[in-house]
Amino acid sequence: PNLYVYHPSDVNELISCYKEIFINNRPSVLVLPRDNKMVSDLTKSNKINKGAYILKKETSDNYIILLSSGESISLTLEIASELEIRGFDARIVSMPCYKNFIEQNKEYYNTILPKNHLTIGITYGVKERFYPFTNKVIGLNEFGASGKKADVLKFFNLDKDSVLELVLNYIGENDE
Repeated sequence: PNLYVYHPSDVNELISCYKEIFINNRPSVLVLPRDNKMVSDLTKSNKINKGAYILKKETSDNYIILLSSGESISLTLEIASELEIRGFDARIVSMPCYKNFIEQNKEYYNTILPKNHLTIGITYGVKERFYPFTNKVIGLNEFGASGKKADVLKFFNLDKDSVLELVLNYIGENDE
């Protein structure tokens, strides 16, 4: 209880998470991505204290929301690009700290995750952390495995092709 877990997706979010941790002086954990290659000009350092923010804004009124954090943000950006090719618009929400997000007022919460849009969580971690926000979550239900990253992701159906297929299936279910 009362533990704030931060999942920064890149160095920009990491710096902001550090600042947030030191400013608030409460029990906190940083979960750092293993893949240190991603640095995005989309990440917003001034929104970490809110727990979640819009990383990539939608371009129409008919869109889905892809909710992600940490290392899985890069995959989520790839999925959004693939969806765009197929004619689907997506808002990407980065959620570095879900506990900070649930402490926000209802207005901010509904601005980030409006209820009238399909929301799909994508995570390389355990799915449970996104269940308060959506029941459509792609992630792990077990501890993990050892091996080359590409092989492990494929084994857990967390590679780009598998995740894209699952997202398209969720979109299809929503349209029925």
